Amino acid sequence: QVLIGFFTGPDRERFDHAVAPAWFWPVSDMARCVEEAGFIPELVETRHDEGKRPHAAMTARKKTDDASTT
Repeated sequence: QVLIGFFTGPDRERFDHAVAPAWFWPVSDMARCVEEAGFIPELVETRHDEGKRPHAAMTARKKTDDASTT
């Protein structure tokens, strides 16, 4: 199982971050990339604290031969 944290937004959009360039990702786009990498997204939580960029967290588990993709 993996936990992925990311900045979320309506479009994939680059922005300057203190450490390195970063990107906003729509949750649906991130889920599709996670699935293409061989994982099944299980839980997504989003938050947008006042004055902060919106964040999301997604847990996913590795697909197995007998795992359903739904």
